[in-house]
Amino acid sequence: MERNTTVLPNVLMLGDRMSATFTQLLNASDDAKYLQRLNKQDFWDLLFPHSEQTYVDNKWELWQEGKMEFLWSCSVDKIKILAQFIDDCKGN
Repeated sequence: MERNTTVLPNVLMLGDRMSATFTQLLNASDDAKYLQRLNKQDFWDLLFPHSEQTYVDNKWELWQEGKMEFLWSCSVDKIKILAQFIDDCKGN
């Protein structure tokens, strides 16, 4: 019997089964859409409530340039805050 396979960049799907990594990336991508709700003031209040404007301006610029780059620059506590924000948006 021949397998129904579709090859995506670095991902192999066999029929209806997807790799765990693919599923995690897809879920993360869907969840990241909630981050688009943050405007600059919300971003500041959520992540840097006690920071000076010049610091937040630099972080906001990084945020605007790319969410992944911003996330890579974050400490674990900031990732937790963003995860909670996403859960709150989803109603979890």
